[in-house]
Amino acid sequence: MAYSLEADFLKRISKEVYDELTAPVSGDGLTAEDIIEDAIDTADNTIDSYISSAVSTVPLDEPTKMITQCSVDISIFNLHSRVQYDRIPEWVKDRYDACISWLKDVQSGKANLGLSEAEEDERVDKTVYGSEERRMYRNSF
Repeated sequence: MAYSLEADFLKRISKEVYDELTAPVSGDGLTAEDIIEDAIDTADNTIDSYISSAVSTVPLDEPTKMITQCSVDISIFNLHSRVQYDRIPEWVKDRYDACISWLKDVQSGKANLGLSEAEEDERVDKTVYGSEERRMYRNSF
């Protein structure tokens, strides 16, 4: 399951811009659907590579709003890179950089994914040492 859908993109960019970014290039043999699916797949794999140290299973069954936002922002960056790498708008670069920074913080444990308490319990092992409870994150070694 993808972390973002067309409707998520249309909350961030206009339909006209979306269509321009997903338009096939003459002779590449791709459809708009192929292009957006590849951009989302690449973004989602990037996200998973960062969060895999914080959760036991990727991809997430139900992405948080922040994960969906990062999927869209990274995908938009990927789409701009495809058609105009040397002219990517500054706001696209800024949002991409912000997502990567947040994902690095998730990976290092400085930020959380905003998972529900049940999902949080699933992602950590609770081990009792003497009278003190410590959480040991899976895949932390």
